[in-house]
Amino acid sequence: MTLAILARAHEDIVKSTVGAEDVQFVFISVDPNRDTTSKLRQYVTYFDTSFLGVTGDNAQLGNLAGQLGAVYRVAITPGVENYPVYHTAAVFLVDPRARYHAVFAPPLDAESISRRFKVLRELEGPKAT
Repeated sequence: MTLAILARAHEDIVKSTVGAEDVQFVFISVDPNRDTTSKLRQYVTYFDTSFLGVTGDNAQLGNLAGQLGAVYRVAITPGVENYPVYHTAAVFLVDPRARYHAVFAPPLDAESISRRFKVLRELEGPKAT
């Protein structure tokens, strides 16, 4: 559901925001044991072909989650293939300099996400060429 909402937000941003061509939506999996690069690519492009799907090792994921204030737990049980993964359901807005600008908590709304992005672009002002 989250990626479908983000796809709608992305459509709105691209249609109505100058500079939207440099926007990148990134889905981060906290389950690198099951979510391979190939599986992630296939999954996220189902929603939007420009979306990226990434993961990392446990140390990288823990570091990123800590920086964002997100929590997750992968409940791996030996011999059980369909173990549960618990994670924050929030969406984070981070700029290319890794500056945190917003967090969107459920229930998510495409219009409010795209509106917040537009406000941030306006506050950023025109880019120097």
